[in-house]
Amino acid sequence: MPTCAICERSVAAWLAHPYYHGGNEFIQSLGAVGSDLEYHGCPNCGADDLERHAWLYLSAQVGARWLRGKGVLHIGATQDFEAGLAVCLRRSGPAEYQVFDLVRGAASGGPAEGRQADATTLSDSPELPYANGSFDLIICNQQLHRVCDAAQTLAEFARCLVPDGLLLVQTLYAPKLKNTLEWVDTVPDAMAAILFADAGGKRLFGGDVAAYFHRAGFAGELRPHAAILPGHEGPEYGCNPLEPLFLFTKMPTTTP
Repeated sequence: MPTCAICERSVAAWLAHPYYHGGNEFIQSLGAVGSDLEYHGCPNCGADDLERHAWLYLSAQVGARWLRGKGVLHIGATQDFEAGLAVCLRRSGPAEYQVFDLVRGAASGGPAEGRQADATTLSDSPELPYANGSFDLIICNQQLHRVCDAAQTLAEFARCLVPDGLLLVQTLYAPKLKNTLEWVDTVPDAMAAILFADAGGKRLFGGDVAAYFHRAGFAGELRPHAAILPGHEGPEYGCNPLEPLFLFTKMPTTTP
């Protein structure tokens, strides 16, 4: 029987996303890879397929024991966004667990404080209020397409990570696009919804997505689901097997 990786309970049937029978034809024509709209929500805990996949990937690559005693920064977690993933991270026993809201430029101890993120307009300044090398792991899922400057944001993540620190950034991307489609000015909400599948979006990553991380001082490539989670079928685990792992390592030679 299907099982939710977040709450670890059996699932009789996954909840489909409201857009399952509709969606964005432009994004679909580009073969964009992101959420699985059919196996989207957990009826028990409400976690969506993207945070389940992120936790499955993280568990397979580093494991909960690795997280114990580490410093973790979770970008954007709220009561409504990745709250289940936040529970899993905290349960693993990190020495420090921080949440930062890229929208308001505010830090907190986590989603339990009930912050509500208006993610339609991310801050023009990507600066984080943390010292160099503060964290072993930074997680920023489904937000990199919304920041004003992806390169500056990734450079700031690199600054805040220890050498060999890890960055998990699951994001929508379209492998049929040779290069990232990016708007250079204010994007009308209606246009952003068409081009980026998000009224607050500023870009749709293409086949060059890994280069953004490399230029910021990270090593790594997109790795396919089957290589990390062999035998984990989409319907059983409620995740999209076409979504690769976006896990990158800060190069020791990166200069803050």
